[in-house]
Amino acid sequence: MLQALRAFFNELNRAKSDNVTQSEWLASLIKADKTHVAFFKNTSTEITLNSMNKGDVIPREIHAAQDQIVLVLTGELGVTKWIGDSTTYTNVKTGDSVVISAGTPHELTAIDDNVATKFMSVYAQINSSDTNYT
Repeated sequence: MLQALRAFFNELNRAKSDNVTQSEWLASLIKADKTHVAFFKNTSTEITLNSMNKGDVIPREIHAAQDQIVLVLTGELGVTKWIGDSTTYTNVKTGDSVVISAGTPHELTAIDDNVATKFMSVYAQINSSDTNYT
């Protein structure tokens, strides 16, 4: 997980414009209203912004080769994971994050009554040769 977070911040800092402050950049993400925007992608890493209204669901899916880190920017997200014979459900609130390991079936549901749930997802292939995590 730590390696994936380092990869995220390294790529984020490299990708954003030098003349835009971090707070301006984050504010522009929160104002976004598109359902799904991929704003960085290479062969091992992808960063997306998603906006969902209450009850919207990203149905059960699996990312075979990439860990996924979800950071909720506004609202609340219900995350269901299926690991072996077990099912776990976690509420992820504004400012919180959850890690979904590669190969883990999962589903995401917007559950906030008051605001659209906006979240960033970072998909990182930890053992890739084209990304330096140090």
